[in-house]
Order: sequence, then C-alpha cells, then structure tokens
Amino acid sequence: MNPRSESPQRKHRLSSIKSINQLANTYFDLDSYYTQKAMRKCGYIESDFTVKEKKDFRETKSDTEDIINLRYEHYTTKLIKMVNKVLEEQENLRYTDKYNAKLLKSTRNPKTSNFETSMKSVGKLSLLKSRFEQLKEPQTARALDPNKISRKMELMVKHDQEVMAKEKQREEKESKKIKKFQKTIRMAVNQKRAQKEKLETKHEEKKKQILFEEERKKSSIQKAIRERERRANENISNNMATIREKLEEKDMYYAEKQRKVIDHMKSMEEIEFRRSMERLEVIENKQKRSERVHESILSKRINEAHKKNQLTKTKLERYKSLQEDIYQSRRNDIVLKESKTIKKLSKLQKQKRNFAKTLKKTMNTNFDKKQQILHSQEIVDNTRKKQLMKKMKRNMEKVEEIKQNTQKQIQLKRELHKIKQQEIEQERQRLKRIENIHIKSEVIDKHKKIQDSLQESKRMVQVIEKAKGEENRLVLKRKDEMIGRMDNNEVWSKGK
Repeated sequence: MNPRSESPQRKHRLSSIKSINQLANTYFDLDSYYTQKAMRKCGYIESDFTVKEKKDFRETKSDTEDIINLRYEHYTTKLIKMVNKVLEEQENLRYTDKYNAKLLKSTRNPKTSNFETSMKSVGKLSLLKSRFEQLKEPQTARALDPNKISRKMELMVKHDQEVMAKEKQREEKESKKIKKFQKTIRMAVNQKRAQKEKLETKHEEKKKQILFEEERKKSSIQKAIRERERRANENISNNMATIREKLEEKDMYYAEKQRKVIDHMKSMEEIEFRRSMERLEVIENKQKRSERVHESILSKRINEAHKKNQLTKTKLERYKSLQEDIYQSRRNDIVLKESKTIKKLSKLQKQKRNFAKTLKKTMNTNFDKKQQILHSQEIVDNTRKKQLMKKMKRNMEKVEEIKQNTQKQIQLKRELHKIKQQEIEQERQRLKRIENIHIKSEVIDKHKKIQDSLQESKRMVQVIEKAKGEENRLVLKRKDEMIGRMDNNEVWSKGK
C-alpha cells in the first residue's frame, strides 16, 4: 500500500467558535494560502464572509425588530458555522502538507528519485542482466564454434527483433489505451456535463414546483387570514350589535323602572297628601262642630237668659245690679271661655300648620330619599355600563392584539421562508462550485496520470534502448575477442 494514498488524521481538533464575541476575537486571514485553499475546497467565496452589523439588516422602514433580530441571528449562526468549517479544513490541509513533506523526506532515494520502475521493467532488466552474466562466463571450445556463434548471433538478432516487436506492440497498446482512456475521459466529462445539466434541469423543475407550492400555500394562508379577519370582523360587529341591543334594552328597562318608581312615588305622595288633607278636614270639621256647638250653647243660653230677663223683668230690675254683676261675671266667664276656646283653636291652627310643615318636610325627606335611591341606582347602572364598555374595549384590544400577533407570526414565517430559500440557493451555488472543483481536479489527476504513464513509457524505452546499446557493445566486444582468439588459434596451428 502506498502510504501517500492514506489520509492522515489529526490527533487533536481546534476548539469551535460558539458566539459572535469569540468570532470577533479570532484571527482569520482571508488572504492567506491555506484559507483560500480551504475556502475553495468548502465551496465558499470571500463575499460570504462579509462582516455586517445589526442595523445593516433593515431592508425597509416597515421591518420590525423581530424580523431584524431573526435575520441577524441567522446570519451570525451561518457565519460561525462557515468559519468553523474553514478553520477545521485549514488545519487539516496544514497537517496533511506537513505529513506528506515528512513522509517524502524519510522515503527519498537519490538513485531512484528521477523515475520509478514497474515490475515488467524490472523483469526485463533482470533478463538482460542474466544475459550479460552468461556472456561473462569463461568460453569453451564449443562456445567458440563459428556455427555456434553465428547461430547465437542469429538468435540474439531474432530475440532483439522479437523484443522490439513486443515493445512496438506494447507501445501501440499503450497508445490505444491512452486514446481509449482519453475517449473515456471525454465520455466521462460529457456524462458529467449531461448529469450536471440534468441535475440543473431537475433542480429548476423542483425549484419551480417548490415556488408553485409556496405560492399556493401563501395564497391559501392569505385566504385563510382574510377569512379569519372577515369572521373576526363579523363576530365583532355582531357582538357590538348584540351589546348595543342589550344596552338599549337595559336602558329601556331602567327607564321604565324609573318611570314606574316615579309614578309610584307620585301616587304615594298624592295618597299621603289626600290622607293629610282628609285628616286636616276632619280636624277642621271637628273644630267647626265644636265652635257651632259652643255658639249654639251660647245662643241658647243667651236666649234663655233673655227669656228669663223678660219673664223676670221685675226680678231683673229688682236684682238689676245683682243680675248685672252675675251677667257680667258670667259674660266674663264666657269671654274667658271663648278666649280659651280661641286660644285652643289658634293652638290647633298652629298644630295644624306644624303638622302640615312636618308632613311636607317628611314628604320632602321621602322624596329626597327616593331621589337618592334613584341616583344611586343610576350610578350603579352607569358603573355597570362603564364596566361593560371597559370589558368590550378589553375584548377589542385582545382581538386587535391577537390580530397583530398573527400578522407578526406570518411576517416572521415569510421572512424565515425567504431566508431558507436564500440559504438553499447559496448552498446550491456552493455545491456547484465544489462539483466544478472536483471535476477539474479529476480531469487534472487523470491528465497527470496519463502524462506520468507516458513519461514512464518513454523512460522505460530509454532504459531498454540503453540496455540494448550496452548489450550490442558487449556482444561486439566479445565477438572481436572471439575473432582475435580464432585468428591466434589458426596462427598457432599453422606454426605447428
């Protein structure tokens, strides 16, 4: 297994940022190499990390504080999440580069640093080496046979031709493989492009469907809100009409009750007045009867006295002085009695007036009490009316508050939906950037592998050609040595 293909894991992780204060105190350089590389790998751009204040999220004058807070909280959460992701990716890139540099330093060999050999090339080199070793073996008489040498040379030439043919076939196969691989890459790129277009078309259709569903939901929600408002207005108008009817009925009821009470008080006052007048008439009649009786008694007594005076004129004359005294005394008594009677009558008249005053005062007191009762009843009715009006006002305020809260919730839901749509669009763009980066990196990696394989093939051809040249040089050298030995042997044999 190639150790470079393994992805090294960090033994420790950075502490993640959790608040906007920690983010403000964190050093984050957008222009550094690792930050730019981590941003490209995560699919972010520099405009995603623009620092904004809370006041920057007021788009219109009608935006409420709740909507601004919702936008700001969503922005801070997203910014913290992006910064944490970029910092973690940045640390991973640093650790990976350090790991690869350390691994490359520990496994570097100056003799094999220029190229790498495959198993086939190693096998061919070992085959060439074995042939060189065979040539280095001591020559025998059989080996110096010209037929053997020519046959050997033919075999070597044939073997070289076969090797060259095989190399040519291998090169043709490699070129075919490269062409096929290039065709596969083009097909893969076209397939990726078609998949991308298909995904974009599918995403657009899905987006249109989502927008249609959202518009339908929005229209249904607005329709439900209008229906709810209409019902609420109807309920309010019906409640107001019912309350007005009840208030009018209560006003009529209390007015009728007040009229009945006033009529009853008037009738009672009239009855009391009639009774008082009857009592006064009875008292006056009694007084008149007593006066008439007294006058009749006086007149009777006067008549009797006059008769007696006439009958007893003589007696009167006789007893004139005595009678005058008696008459005078009686008259004085009568006058005294009359004065007493007059005093009694005046006293009775005074009592009558006092009684009338007392009766009038009592009647006035009763009327004031009744007026106070009516006034207190009116105060109670007014208090009840005020309480009903306050209760109705509270209900109206409660309905208005519910309406405002509903409108606020709808605005917040709309804003949240808008933010989610923006986030989906940004995430789609980010994934698109990541996909483009992956496609480019795949194409670059495949192109690099093709170039590496071509370079490797060229290096192997150079090694083989070099080995062939070395082999031919050694063969020619051995051939010259053998020819020289053969000439020496012929000279030696002639000398004998």
